[in-house]
Amino acid sequence: MAKTYHLQTSLDQLEARYKLLAGERDQLQTSNNNLTTERDDIKRIMCESPGWQKVDRGLYYISTEKKNWTESRQWCRDRQSDLIVIKSKEEQNFVERAKQRVWLGLSDREVEGSFQWVDGTPLTTPTYWLRGNPDNHGKWYGVDETEDCVEFNRDRDPTGWNDAPCSFPNYWICERDVC
Repeated sequence: MAKTYHLQTSLDQLEARYKLLAGERDQLQTSNNNLTTERDDIKRIMCESPGWQKVDRGLYYISTEKKNWTESRQWCRDRQSDLIVIKSKEEQNFVERAKQRVWLGLSDREVEGSFQWVDGTPLTTPTYWLRGNPDNHGKWYGVDETEDCVEFNRDRDPTGWNDAPCSFPNYWICERDVC
């Protein structure tokens, strides 16, 4: 009889624990569903932002005004993005389709001659430099400063990357990976 009572007590405790865990599971599932809905809403809003273009898994914005490199980057960062980092031939092709010269997220501002993307990765091949670049020759722009920032130069034939003074006003491309 004592053994039966002990088994019944253990069974009652297990059933109570099961109900408690089932309730916690249901609460977690509800929280998960709410967070998933919120994430999807934020993603939809970001992906449907005016002026942004979806290309593959990325979202890109080509500016319609000119700013220097630092101001361009800040504009992107204020919108949860950054200047474009060229990671593939497809992204380079996208930049080439831009109708104007644009800032890229590449510079050697920290260490002269050591180009780094805004995401912290060093420049590796392939690269799309114009012949003779980078040349650090700011006098072409009428300024006496080094060329530490990189633009895609649409005005040259062939087109390609060019190092330019960071103070030079230029269009830019922002990139974010949300879609």
